Amino acid sequence: MATTAKPGRPFGTPINPTTTSTPIAAKTQEASNALRDITSGIIGGIVSKVVEYPFDTIKVRLQSMPDHLPLQYEGPLDCIRQTFAKEGLRGFYRGISAPLAGAAAENASLFWSYEVAKDFIRGSGVVAAQSDASADDLPLGAKVTAGMVSGAVTSIILTPIELVKCRMQAPPDIAKATMPPAEQSPLRMISTIYRTTGLLGFWRGHLGTFFRETGGTAAWFGGNEALLLYFRHQNAVQQGRTSIADIQPLLWQQLVSGALAGPTPSKARYRSTPPTVVHHNVSGPWEGIFGVHMGCEDCIEDAG
Repeated sequence: MATTAKPGRPFGTPINPTTTSTPIAAKTQEASNALRDITSGIIGGIVSKVVEYPFDTIKVRLQSMPDHLPLQYEGPLDCIRQTFAKEGLRGFYRGISAPLAGAAAENASLFWSYEVAKDFIRGSGVVAAQSDASADDLPLGAKVTAGMVSGAVTSIILTPIELVKCRMQAPPDIAKATMPPAEQSPLRMISTIYRTTGLLGFWRGHLGTFFRETGGTAAWFGGNEALLLYFRHQNAVQQGRTSIADIQPLLWQQLVSGALAGPTPSKARYRSTPPTVVHHNVSGPWEGIFGVHMGCEDCIEDAG
């Protein structure tokens, strides 16, 4: 009896194990990538929070000074001087324990949701793949959109963290007037917020955080990806190649891209001024545990 080969594979040809295990390998690779994104986000979040927290404390104190009271600080340098004179070095890290844990969750969510958003855009077929972009085949506009989605998702996790952080970063004299000394710790602050405003109270000021993170994250990822694309083109030119496929930026180029993407005009506009001021004024303890403003709209109207 003659043996008939199956269509698509000549008789006698061994089955390619790579082909049969592709679905399993793809799932394993996806899980590995997700674990990498989450782990790197956690480590990066903790390290960056330790470095940036003193500057964030100064920013919160300057942006949250009540308008109806005499200005406590004349500017950033005066705020640094008074903080160090009254509280020492520890004053710059007041209430860092909760944000430290929160930064790990924030960055893990940020990078994981960014990759998920890119995979969704790529799989939707709405955006045509770029032939010379190797595995990361999305155009810059699609990556900016993915960054926007990532910021929106992360804002849900970030709002409760920012609420506790802003109230813990209050200057000592204001904190003593609005919070008993026993409540001036992250855990007691969390308990007080839940007792006075309920679970939904942790998302007070979420609208300001949403706008800040959506615009700021889109700007940061867009700036970072644009610089990485520039470095890939430069590396291709140096190697005498006309395509950037399989050309990756060097480590120092990745560091420079991330650093320069931080102070881009769009990010500065969204993360350091109007939405942030609104968020801090809504979240802060400047006039009692319920704050000065009932919400973002009230804060914006009051700011004029």
